[in-house]
Amino acid sequence: EVVSAAVRHNFLSDGMNTRSAAAAVPVGFGGIALSFIHFGDADYSEQCLSLAYAIPLSGNISLGAAFLYLRSATSDPYYDPLNRLTFSVAMRYSPTNDLSLAFRAFNPIAALSDNEEGMHSPAIFALGASYSVTDELLLAAEVEKNLFYDATLRLGLQYCFLKNYFARIGIATQPALYSFGFGAKWDHLEADLAFQFCSPLGPAPLLSTSYSF
Repeated sequence: EVVSAAVRHNFLSDGMNTRSAAAAVPVGFGGIALSFIHFGDADYSEQCLSLAYAIPLSGNISLGAAFLYLRSATSDPYYDPLNRLTFSVAMRYSPTNDLSLAFRAFNPIAALSDNEEGMHSPAIFALGASYSVTDELLLAAEVEKNLFYDATLRLGLQYCFLKNYFARIGIATQPALYSFGFGAKWDHLEADLAFQFCSPLGPAPLLSTSYSF
């Protein structure tokens, strides 16, 4: 069992904070997870409630699926809140202990909102890979395609030092982003601090923590 929480202060703007919480427990042959994400403030906000289930199909293949409720709202009474129901699916394949490949599809049906004809949530597809060069060094890469925008490439590196402490750096395109962060584990508790930079918007610090039972 795991519970986690995170806060992201996007570009140091109070109206663009992102807060999230999640919990996961083993169920049967797989695991179930519940998560909630909130972005914005009283003037404009977006929420995502997700219920997911994942199961290993064999020793090196896992599948997952999630049902999602999406909502966006504004304080302006002229605009009604937008509500959507959709889903996402994912698969991971690990041909060796050091290499993992993954695919995910968010909202592949490009769900329509319930009260605005033609207002689509984006359909997003991604391919990713991670490779453990050594016990201390991990490399990761992802290509993500939002059907409304150009593809985004993300590259990351994690280095483990002093056994339970981690240093991370990353870059992304479309738009150009740069990030670095640190993490630590103490028995059942894990904490991470990261900073992302996007010119000319500025920094976006993130703090997350998780506890496993």
